[in-house]
Parts: sequence; structure tokens; C-alpha cells
Amino acid sequence: MNHASLLVLLLAVTTVAGCGGRAEVERRIDPDADDLDGTVEQTTTLRGESLQEEAARLMRQHDYDGAIAIYRDLYRHDSRDEVRAEALYSWARAEGHLLNPERDVDEAIARLEMLLEEFDHTRIAFRAREELERLQRWKSSVAPR
Repeated sequence: MNHASLLVLLLAVTTVAGCGGRAEVERRIDPDADDLDGTVEQTTTLRGESLQEEAARLMRQHDYDGAIAIYRDLYRHDSRDEVRAEALYSWARAEGHLLNPERDVDEAIARLEMLLEEFDHTRIAFRAREELERLQRWKSSVAPR
């Protein structure tokens, strides 16, 4: 796909996403492109919400598993450090959320520690440290004595 085609596709995605609606976009790959052999058609369903907004909506609806699945995918597949760090932070918050029936504070702590090891340079690192300290204090306060 040449850069002009990619730019048009990205512009279409941005426009549709900004409208808050739902659209289907069909993308045809140039058969002469260097990266692919033959014609490929791909239909992508776009939502007006970003993945982060969708995950936040799921959290508000107490669908922690659904939100965690989105955060996990963002962490694993996005190339941007800020997005990956925020995904880990939100993933940890979903896992350790007080209303999550499958709450796992140890996993939440592990995610925050991973974030601080891997993405200490990001904007979310400060909040991750605060959340980590809060969870560690809570865990030590409920530990059997």
C-alpha cells in the first residue's frame, strides 16, 4: 500500500471515529505493492469510541473481564510506550478493583511493578507508583497477624 492510500485510509478512520458512529470501511491493497502478493480485501468495523474509551465504558458497567481483555490487547499489540503503560495501569486497576468479583490484588501489584520496570519514563508512572503503594498498604492491612 502506498503512503497516499494509507493516508486516505487513516483520514477516513479518523473522520468516522470522530463522528461517534459506526461504519464499515473496505480497504483494497494494491496488487503491485511490495509488501503483499495479490489483491487483498479487508473489511474493518470501526467504532466511534477508541479502545480505551470502550474499556472505560466496560469498567463503568462492571464488566472487568471485558475491560481487561482490551487492556491486555493494547499492552501486547500497540507499539507506543505511553499507550502500553496506560493499558498496564488500567489493567491493574481492573484486576484490583474492589467491585471485581474475581479481584486479584497480587496480580494487580505484579502489573504495576511490571509497568514501573518497563515504562518508568512514561507520564502514568507516577500514578502507578501511588496505586502500587495503596494496594500494598491495603494488602498488609488485611494480612493475617
